[in-house]
Amino acid sequence: MYFIIFRDEKILRKCGYDAVQYLSFQRHIMVLMAIITAVSLGVVLPINFAGDLEGDERSFGHTTVSNLHPE
Repeated sequence: MYFIIFRDEKILRKCGYDAVQYLSFQRHIMVLMAIITAVSLGVVLPINFAGDLEGDERSFGHTTVSNLHPE
């Protein structure tokens, strides 16, 4: 996580262009995963939790897509 604080110029001087490119890619992947996680927790999980096909509210199956009616 230290590479988030570092500026690209410092990394470029110390490690080279390949490191800057790789760390930039990693930053983009982290942002993408944060967006996907927010959508999953905010939209998909409540939809799956609304079903009543799999177990009670405490079982894992209640949070999956198999809990929804196929209609």
